[in-house]
Amino acid sequence: MTDLAEMYRLAVYVVEDGDVRFVIRLGRENRELDDHLAEHALDCWAFLTAYNPHSTPTPENVNLEAQASLAKRLTNAGLGYLRGYGTSESGDWPPEASFFVEDISLDDAVGLGREYCQSAILWGRRGGAAELVWCD
Repeated sequence: MTDLAEMYRLAVYVVEDGDVRFVIRLGRENRELDDHLAEHALDCWAFLTAYNPHSTPTPENVNLEAQASLAKRLTNAGLGYLRGYGTSESGDWPPEASFFVEDISLDDAVGLGREYCQSAILWGRRGGAAELVWCD
């Protein structure tokens, strides 16, 4: 898990949807993120994906199907989201399609992470640093 934790720590989490773009890094505050949360009166957020369950490389068609399922779950739950992706700073692993989910509780975010067999998710509050939260 240590190597996996290090990979998450060094990753870059990009929110890029329409005219909204900002980068989230673990353990750091982010002015653009906080500005977005304040502008939309949001208190908390999560960065979720359905790609690569159990941190295992998975065929693209399976990842796309799982990501579409997650999008449907978010929509059905009435949760707003923006599209994004996670990648490494060095670009040595392909971007992983993700969602920046607005106003989702930590429990609900971890529950979705578990449902989609994710090792961990990112979660945070306005004015705070992004946190890595293990799902297993």
